[in-house]
Amino acid sequence: MPAIPTPDTPYSAFNREERNAVATLYALLFHRDNLAEFGDLFGTGGLTFDDVDTEVFVEFAYLRDLWHQHPELETRRRIILAAVQPDDAAELETCDPRTFNRRFGVAGPISSDHIQSPQRWGVTQLHETLRLDTGEPLSNSELLDACRFKWSFNIKPDLVVLYGRNRALCVEAKLESGISSYPTTAAEKSIFDERGLDRVSQLDVQRHMFDRLLERRTTYGLLSRTGTAPHPALTGVSWARLLTALDASGMPPFIQRWVTQMIQP
Repeated sequence: MPAIPTPDTPYSAFNREERNAVATLYALLFHRDNLAEFGDLFGTGGLTFDDVDTEVFVEFAYLRDLWHQHPELETRRRIILAAVQPDDAAELETCDPRTFNRRFGVAGPISSDHIQSPQRWGVTQLHETLRLDTGEPLSNSELLDACRFKWSFNIKPDLVVLYGRNRALCVEAKLESGISSYPTTAAEKSIFDERGLDRVSQLDVQRHMFDRLLERRTTYGLLSRTGTAPHPALTGVSWARLLTALDASGMPPFIQRWVTQMIQP
């Protein structure tokens, strides 16, 4: 006998893991005409793998991987300055790597040899850092721009379809969790409160990444139990409505069982 009693029902019938749900949906999108149905529900229309530019990703980590593709010090410096556009850019263009890293609030050991990833920036450190031109703390707008860039490296939208020359569909998928916000730690929240800054939702960070940093014409969707969306820029679709529209015939039985239980009220 197993130490923990196991039900007669297969796990696919009661699995509640969001990442597994997204992975299963990902598999479904490659089946029959499901990608087109998916696009229609979220308002893009015309999604097809016949378009050679169409790519589908789970846990979209574009900025992290782009950073890895460009290890050159000066290229990384230009990426940061173009994205954040700090007021002391002239000084940052010529300073040494250690000064550059310290100016952007790298948390932990600071490198003297290379420009460190924005993933390493700390909100507390950015709050305490001083501009190179005036020696003054960062303004609220400067702090927010740096934080949004940092968070854009950290977020990984659940499911992204890149298509056409410069289009994207970005879908956040929720089962039981809610939409998260930044900053996340008590100390960082205290800094935002001290500065009179509002929390920044993960959906706002996604829009910052796609619209401003990547300059892609992007449709934003929220997949949830209810299908409601908290913002007019989002298209809300329920799991039941989506999975009813997708064709699961011919898929493995466990996927068909999962689809059936997800459609049930």
